[in-house]
Amino acid sequence: MSDCLIDFRPPEKRRSRLAADWLKFFPDMHVTTLDEPAFSLVISRGDDLGLWGLFRDPGSATVVALAGRIALDEAEWKAAEEVRGVGGLACKAIFARYQRGGIDELKSLNGNFLVVLHDAALGRVHLVTDRCGMVPAFHTMSAESSPIFSTHPDLLAQVTESAPDFDLTSLGEFLVAGKVSFPNSYYQGVSSLDTGSIYTIDVHGPRAVLAKPMRHFRMEYRPDDRSNEWDLAEKLGEAFKNSVRRRTLPRLGRTAFSLSGGLDSRMLLCACPEDVKPLTFSFFDEENLEFRTARAIAAAEGAPFLPIRRDPEHYGNAAELGVKIHGGMGSLANNHFLGFRNALAAEGIQNIVTGFYCDYFFKGLALDRRKVKWFQTAVPSGFSQEWYRPIIPVASESGRGALERLEQAFPASRRNFGSDADRLWMEGQRLFPLAYEPDSAESLVPQRTMPWALPIVDNDVLDVYVTLPVRGKLSVSTYSKMVEMVCGKTVSKIPDSNTMAPVNASSARLFFQVCTKALLNRFERNLRPRLATSGSWPNWEYYVHHSPVLARLWHRENKDTADLLRSLAGFDPFSRSIESYKGPDVEFFVRLLTLKIWLDLKRR
Repeated sequence: MSDCLIDFRPPEKRRSRLAADWLKFFPDMHVTTLDEPAFSLVISRGDDLGLWGLFRDPGSATVVALAGRIALDEAEWKAAEEVRGVGGLACKAIFARYQRGGIDELKSLNGNFLVVLHDAALGRVHLVTDRCGMVPAFHTMSAESSPIFSTHPDLLAQVTESAPDFDLTSLGEFLVAGKVSFPNSYYQGVSSLDTGSIYTIDVHGPRAVLAKPMRHFRMEYRPDDRSNEWDLAEKLGEAFKNSVRRRTLPRLGRTAFSLSGGLDSRMLLCACPEDVKPLTFSFFDEENLEFRTARAIAAAEGAPFLPIRRDPEHYGNAAELGVKIHGGMGSLANNHFLGFRNALAAEGIQNIVTGFYCDYFFKGLALDRRKVKWFQTAVPSGFSQEWYRPIIPVASESGRGALERLEQAFPASRRNFGSDADRLWMEGQRLFPLAYEPDSAESLVPQRTMPWALPIVDNDVLDVYVTLPVRGKLSVSTYSKMVEMVCGKTVSKIPDSNTMAPVNASSARLFFQVCTKALLNRFERNLRPRLATSGSWPNWEYYVHHSPVLARLWHRENKDTADLLRSLAGFDPFSRSIESYKGPDVEFFVRLLTLKIWLDLKRR
């Protein structure tokens, strides 16, 4: 959808044209530049400016700009139509709120967004970050102590007078953990703003002054042990229905749901209001179990189904542009959507809905847990740094620094879990901001370049999320009940492609089907290795070993990049053949390759 740069340096120091060129990832993206005496704003969008574009009030000269998207009920959209002036309806709605009650009215904004609001009369610029931190906002100070902000850390590095030095601990942390810890970036002196906060810059005087931020939202867990699971499931189902309704309004254009054979996307499709007639689409390598399940769900809901086949080099072909777009702090293996941008646009899709993050929020993925092997559930366990993606120790100074950083992020006093609240605090530390989670590339790329909606960040959903007890998450029971309620009998009977069992199946049925699926997976992995799998994603070990595109990217000569990677890894990764990276080492290779591509881009 969008990115932006807000620069408070003197006009002669700003580099708005460079920023505008850098943010135009595709020719059809819109880039708007606003040069004010006190600041400049450059903002890109890949969707409808009539809905999402910048707005300036003709009376007060107040300016409102939006990166990402807010979610509104239809009544508020209609009210925004009455606001005078030219600009996007969403920004008009934000302005109407501000007129009504000042900056406090923006605390309840809903969605994944960064709001920029300049009140010319008061001489203030406000930046409002979203509750989940899905749209990141990074900050640095110029040589003359003027603040500069951007949703993309690499752009900040591009526009500063002298490029900041690399943060070697962050580069090492990506190799170790597959992510970077909030609020760090790959640059010294460039850090992220906090979630659910309002940052105010006073531009009255000769130099912009950044005031102390106001935190307006914290993820405060209050697990509800008194309500039964069906009651909690009903509340969650209603919250998702509200969320999907706000994100599929007819005025948003043609809506399409990314559909898999699992629980999450089918639930969102079934939560869609009856008067909305969405398209569904599914990415696939071959017509496997996942594909057939997705097609059956679409047919049961009477929704058109668009199959989109992946090119064998889907990930390699999109790797360089994808790494530039997501900034290299997420794996190229999660760049699922970029290669299909043109195909989706050709269908006239103006609103893409995805079911990302349900595993994190409702199935205990970010909790300390021990898996119950044959039931796709888990039980509580003691603290571990390794909670989702593998921790891979790296024998280098930056690798050791990364492990020390991870240790400091989770104080020993918080590791002795005395209650659900303690465990949920740990979940929150791992999960938020969402822009920092390990799979963030799958969200940041479409968020920056496509008309994309994320129902899980809705305020109503978050209100229920913070009340869910640990036991219901680890057993997936509360969520399964909710999916069954929202989907109804017909769609619930269609087996979940991850377990091969119907939604909310009995323990006996689940045990049998999961055992069967495990045998099929073992056969697929060991006796018939190939690119396609029975699931949503390809066989990455096979792909890494057989991809000419990945091999070319890996072997592309760049002495500075190679030397730095050797230093970060603590050995020479280029001395090994690509085929020698097997099993757990495949993920390490993909991290190395992601970082190599990012460093190559920086050194061109």
